[in-house]
Amino acid sequence: MSAGGLEIFGAVAASVQLIQVAQTCLTIVKDIKRITPLTREQNDARFSLLIQALWFEKWCMILGIQESLPDHGRSTCEDAVLNDHASLQGTPRLKLGAGNSELTKLISEALKDMKERLSEATKILKQYEEPPASSESNQQPSSERLQVPKGKKPSMFTKLLRKDPKPSSSRSASSQSDTILKSSSVLLRTKWVTSDKGRIEGLLKSVEKTNDLLRDLLDQEHQAQVDRQTDMTILDLVDSDTPIEAATTRSDLKAMSKIKLWQKQERKDHDVDDSVSVSSSIIVPNAGQTTRRTNVYQINDFKRGSLPHGDYRTLTSLEDKQVLVEWKHYSRDQPIGLEQTLRLGGLAGLLNRNDVFHKFMTLSCKGLVNDTDNLRIGIVFSIDGSNSNRFRSLQDLIRESPLPATLGQRFRLAKGLIAAIHHLHSVDWLHKSIRSDNIICSWEHESIPASSSTATQAMVPRSGPEGAFAVSRSERALFRPLPPFYLVGWDLSRPDHPMELSETLSVSTAGFKNKRGAILLYSHPEMHAHSSSSKKPRYRAQFDIYSLGLVLLEIGLWRPLGNMRRSCKDDSDFRIKIVTDYCDRLLPMVGEVYWRVVQRCLTNDFSDDSDGGAEKEGFPLQLGFEKFAVSEINKCFA
Repeated sequence: MSAGGLEIFGAVAASVQLIQVAQTCLTIVKDIKRITPLTREQNDARFSLLIQALWFEKWCMILGIQESLPDHGRSTCEDAVLNDHASLQGTPRLKLGAGNSELTKLISEALKDMKERLSEATKILKQYEEPPASSESNQQPSSERLQVPKGKKPSMFTKLLRKDPKPSSSRSASSQSDTILKSSSVLLRTKWVTSDKGRIEGLLKSVEKTNDLLRDLLDQEHQAQVDRQTDMTILDLVDSDTPIEAATTRSDLKAMSKIKLWQKQERKDHDVDDSVSVSSSIIVPNAGQTTRRTNVYQINDFKRGSLPHGDYRTLTSLEDKQVLVEWKHYSRDQPIGLEQTLRLGGLAGLLNRNDVFHKFMTLSCKGLVNDTDNLRIGIVFSIDGSNSNRFRSLQDLIRESPLPATLGQRFRLAKGLIAAIHHLHSVDWLHKSIRSDNIICSWEHESIPASSSTATQAMVPRSGPEGAFAVSRSERALFRPLPPFYLVGWDLSRPDHPMELSETLSVSTAGFKNKRGAILLYSHPEMHAHSSSSKKPRYRAQFDIYSLGLVLLEIGLWRPLGNMRRSCKDDSDFRIKIVTDYCDRLLPMVGEVYWRVVQRCLTNDFSDDSDGGAEKEGFPLQLGFEKFAVSEINKCFA
């Protein structure tokens, strides 16, 4: 079986057969989502099964199977055959060779096995559902709840469950009902331990194996897309009852689920628990409280004189190791801004678990530093492994480089940024400061390209002791791979929720008026349209994506956004030219796929024809961004 999948969908009849089986499986998946078991152990089993069911559901979506399911109202199968075959030919992500009958049979058997296993597991778990509330106090337990899957030999416990209770004239109807329910509950618990638990575990392993087979039929690109969409759906389902620890062995998914759950707990209760976040009292001298998640340092913990007031970003030493400190100023009269920063510290503590910070393309956070004298708090990032004593921003690199980085390197950088924002939004977190000056790298001095005149000379062959095409140090720098980049500038970051404070520039950028121009330059047009109004629009994920689009434009054109702005007469002219003139220049330089992704980010165009072109927000926007930005940019290679 080739890595790229199989070639085309085979015979029409085989395609329809597979579609029909897949349709049945998807119907069962809906039933699994609705099951509400009683005990923790059963809920663990149900959620583990749900993860596998969701993966299969996304597998079907990638193939376009859900969109092309036969209409139950059709009178004949011929229309379904034609429509399904036409649709599936248009989505050749899974391909069945026309002459490969053995492979077609294998996939058909796999889907049938999936249907049987999901159906049996659903029937078992439904026995343990909470009975619906009833006004009839003497209503007996539903016999359907106590049934075992058909075709299975009934056990002793099953026979007991199916026996009707004998009426007793000495008991009231209410006490009879209570006795019946208690007896049924004991029998069900016993049945779970002795038979159903083991059976569910076996069915789960079988479903996992079938999913592994279906995974191998997809190329790597679409395998990754199915995985991303499944993770997004799981994170969207996370609540206090989600048994994520028991349902997956993936440390990154567990950590991201905890971030999501932590936010939900914060929304429900404003009393912050130091086991998952940071208490605001830890910044008060001698408060006597510490946090198990995030370290809080004082100024004297750092190298003396290495934290001058006035810097936005400081490279210094802590415990004989290099660190980067990002500062955020606050006001004594506005402590809520400080509390938001501390909440960010709580997030950083969670991110450091299992190295999830890599998914957000950022640095590992060591903790916070409190500078009460200068009314500022710093976020301390570890930069261990860097051989340089300086960091450079992507903006500076673009401005000072005489020639653009190779197209392949620019594609990789764009992919990393888009993936980072995708992961950030999947846990409902907003960055709010996506700019090229907030994307930094460790860059050694000798690798910085020289002036443009030197670069021009570097393109001229010359003879020398090393041969006719000797290459100087400055020339080598032009073709040196770009170092890893990191997304920083988290001072405005916050959870994406209406209850969270959306800070203004005046609070978080006090004393940094020179940054205001850059912040406004990358802001969404709606923020400018209401700049003179007392009520400004609340920041949302769409605004992050717009700023990302501007950075992608800079990377593609290899030109600073400020230079583009200076060539326009005013901001309105600039906003128009961004999506017209400058995007038009982008097309021949990076290709249609990259160009289209940038346009979608700048215009919030993440809908397809089936949506009627409506703008999306929340989880639908996350799905659209994954489909039209993350998946598309991964097609770019050079």
